[in-house]
Amino acid sequence: MLSFLEQCAEYIATSHQHRLTHTCLVLPTARSGRVLKGYLKKHGVEVMPEVLPIDEFVAAFSGLENTVSVMQLLELFDVFSQIDKELKLDKFTGWGYVLLKDFDIIDRSLVPVHELFENLKDIKNMERWKLSSENATPRIQEYFKLWENLEEVYHALRERLFAQGQGYAGMLYRHLAENAETILAQHPVYQYFIFVGFNALSQAEERIFKVLHEDDKAEIIWDADQYYLQTDTENKAGFFMRQYAQRWAGTNWHFQGDNLLKSAKKIVALSVANASMQGKVANQLLKNWTIAPKTADAKPVLPATALVLADEHLLMPVLHSLDETYAGANITIGLSLKDSSLFTMVDTLFEQQQMISFSK
Repeated sequence: MLSFLEQCAEYIATSHQHRLTHTCLVLPTARSGRVLKGYLKKHGVEVMPEVLPIDEFVAAFSGLENTVSVMQLLELFDVFSQIDKELKLDKFTGWGYVLLKDFDIIDRSLVPVHELFENLKDIKNMERWKLSSENATPRIQEYFKLWENLEEVYHALRERLFAQGQGYAGMLYRHLAENAETILAQHPVYQYFIFVGFNALSQAEERIFKVLHEDDKAEIIWDADQYYLQTDTENKAGFFMRQYAQRWAGTNWHFQGDNLLKSAKKIVALSVANASMQGKVANQLLKNWTIAPKTADAKPVLPATALVLADEHLLMPVLHSLDETYAGANITIGLSLKDSSLFTMVDTLFEQQQMISFSK
């Protein structure tokens, strides 16, 4: 059975070969894009289309630069400083990042901004109404003033960033979604877009996909299975795909298999004494599945295998348990900075610096 991305490559190579030079392929991650390129080459595509992860696609076509979070924070601080002259950067940093994240979610969700901030203001006015005049300390008054000025801050920050050709990620998504007809549907170079392997879209992403799909400028290839698309069940994993199929993406739907229920499977459950032992068991299983080399100079071959961890904290114990044979394995799970050796080193340096300061 072909993998999903190889299915996509085979389909794109046969159905869209004639226009690939004017086609842009968009995928959830850069890694999936690299894998898809490899499969396209395998299926005879010589001139590669543009292949972009969704974040790079939005940044490239919105015409705005997604600045680093520190620069966004400083711009937001400048905006707030015009409202509160006594605001200090060290106190602002903690909740400034939270506010930037909120603005990002607001824009990705295409929330009507004025209505949202008016509702927030009304809620805070109700809270203030419960306070007596004696309890309304200066700090509490500043707190309510913050909520009153949020809409002004939101628009001021966007205007400052937009004037510089910059923006935070949600701002880029919103700008492209609200202008998809002019920016994407009438693009002078790319006449067709293919979106591969998406699910649970944000409102901005859904609008972009929907506009292009309805204008016959795009095709969406879903990694779907009949098990998730059954309408007579309450399978939550397929909620979004069922919504898309019913509302706007039902025509020309690719791909939908029926493998979860009908394909043959072999499931073996093994018990271990503790979590760290899982790595040693995984290493032994990989050894059992590895095909021995036929010649002395050949290397052992492991069939296409995915090792899926239920807990990201198991990553390091598992890696330390694997033989050198599996060095260079493609790892896609994230590693928290707190769990890395770098964090331990930096933390030790800070502790030493504190000890030096106390000893003086």
